[in-house]
Amino acid sequence: MLARPVLGASPHARRLLLLPCMAVSRRQVGQDSKLASSSKDPLPPSSPFDSLDIRPVQRPDTPSYFMPKPKYYDMLAAITNIVEAYPQPKRLPSPKALKKTGTTPWLDKKKVEERFGFKLSEGEFLNFRNQLDTAKRAIIKNGSEKHTVNLYLSQFVDEEKETQMAGRGKDTKSKAKNRGRVDAVGRFTAGGRRKTAFASVIIAPVNPPKPGSEADVADALMAASLEVSRLVGQIAEITARLAAAESAATDAAAPDNSSGASGISLEDKMLRLAEEQQQNQEQQRQSAAAALAEAVAASSVDVIRHAPLGEVLVNGRALNEYFVRETDRESVVQPMVVAGTIGKYNVFLRVKGGGHTGQAEACQLALSRALVACNRRKHLIPLSTAGLLVPDARFVERKKTGKPKARKSYTWVKR
Repeated sequence: MLARPVLGASPHARRLLLLPCMAVSRRQVGQDSKLASSSKDPLPPSSPFDSLDIRPVQRPDTPSYFMPKPKYYDMLAAITNIVEAYPQPKRLPSPKALKKTGTTPWLDKKKVEERFGFKLSEGEFLNFRNQLDTAKRAIIKNGSEKHTVNLYLSQFVDEEKETQMAGRGKDTKSKAKNRGRVDAVGRFTAGGRRKTAFASVIIAPVNPPKPGSEADVADALMAASLEVSRLVGQIAEITARLAAAESAATDAAAPDNSSGASGISLEDKMLRLAEEQQQNQEQQRQSAAAALAEAVAASSVDVIRHAPLGEVLVNGRALNEYFVRETDRESVVQPMVVAGTIGKYNVFLRVKGGGHTGQAEACQLALSRALVACNRRKHLIPLSTAGLLVPDARFVERKKTGKPKARKSYTWVKR
């Protein structure tokens, strides 16, 4: 019998106890191999891999198959190959040159994710856009290669922005966004911004109101209605006279018209008289209709003139309700004070974003631009002298990590 290894023995003792077993097993294996070699039909040695189904391995299409965003990395690798294959200009274009030529309107982050079906972080998208700009600046002399590169890069271009840029052209002198404009109704509109606040304004010129109260307005309406009724009566009377003249002319033409020694028959005389009367009546009717139209227009003008004028509304609310602080209200109406147009315009402001100070100064800039659009010769010099047409491009500096504010630091403590 073979000796069993003692459980409590050391590893060296166990190895010594196992040596006879190993010898027997090796001897048995040698005998089996001799029997197999002496037989007439030797069998191939068995292998544990005989039962496995080994097939050719299907390799991935791209090297980035096992990466988290294979499509993104494939596109980034293709753009990087373009950048490395072709030289770049020695100097980057200046901001003035970029304004003249215009930058390529690439897709934004949201549209890239929707079109290609993957999510991007801000850093990945920034790297992607930078590589696109660099590839667009590449100097490619071969025409076919340049066409191929431009065709590949065109899938990342925003067609809507490109169409807008093509329609706007390269006229940099217009600066329509910095000036007010007149809409189809005849109102003056403009926009402005300050910090993170955006404002748009619509102003409509009005006529000064006549002195009077609501009772005066009612009296004016009553007088206009009486005048209209009087003119309507005149028109009815003129129509009746015209009908009577026509009937008289018909009756006069009925008797015999053979008498006429002077060469003009009685019938011709009656017809001429009827035509003259008809012309006179038609002229009187036209003058009465014109007077009626003038009376109606005058009554409507009186009503419009007595409407509330010179209002300033911010997001549909009164100025003193929206801006509680007096300094903000003064900032909003300062352009009208400088231009001397208080009470001459109805002002409608729409503002969003930022705080009360930023919104007030954004409204101030928008109102200044709208006043210049209304009367450039009169308002441009005083408003520009007061500095109300220059946008304030300053922003609040962001807070830094490890500091209580943007630049303020905590008190240094030794221990």
